[in-house]
Amino acid sequence: MRITHVECHRVKAPAADPPFVWRDGLPGSGPAQTGAVLRIVADDGHEGVAFLPSRAAILEDVLDRILRDELIGADPLQREWLWHRV
Repeated sequence: MRITHVECHRVKAPAADPPFVWRDGLPGSGPAQTGAVLRIVADDGHEGVAFLPSRAAILEDVLDRILRDELIGADPLQREWLWHRV
């Protein structure tokens, strides 16, 4: 089994409505933001999906410059090796 496809999709994460608050001094619900969904596909049809609630532009940039080349062709079951590699 090898990784064949890695993609990133931007998604809008709306603010909570109504917003919630904790006690004084703790942040409540955050503002609306743009998140990212990372999708990794293997040649046997297995898929992995992760959601990053913010920093979509950073994930896209790092994926295009570094991660895609490291992940394509790698064995997805070698998670520790991939984690240290990227």
